[in-house]
Amino acid sequence: MRKILLILLGAIVSTSCTEDEMRVEVYKIEAGYGYRITEHGKTMIQQGSIPSAPGNKKFCDSLDALRVGNEVIRMLRTGKIPAITADDLRRLNIKMKC
Repeated sequence: MRKILLILLGAIVSTSCTEDEMRVEVYKIEAGYGYRITEHGKTMIQQGSIPSAPGNKKFCDSLDALRVGNEVIRMLRTGKIPAITADDLRRLNIKMKC
């Protein structure tokens, strides 16, 4: 009985851990930060600059990159095209000047 319970518990834990493997990874680049979205360990999106920002501006800090990356994941999970707009950047309070 105990062995069956442990097997069932292991199946529940492994299912909950692998249910959603989409993640944001923030990385340091020259003059700022970027993010990548991975799913099951494979890179889906790599963003080295602030989307919808003029020029090639980098994220000033890791938290800004993380907020935008999480917004992209939210869009993907709800079936939307992951397109960040200038309004999204304002709503997320993303800094444009470091």
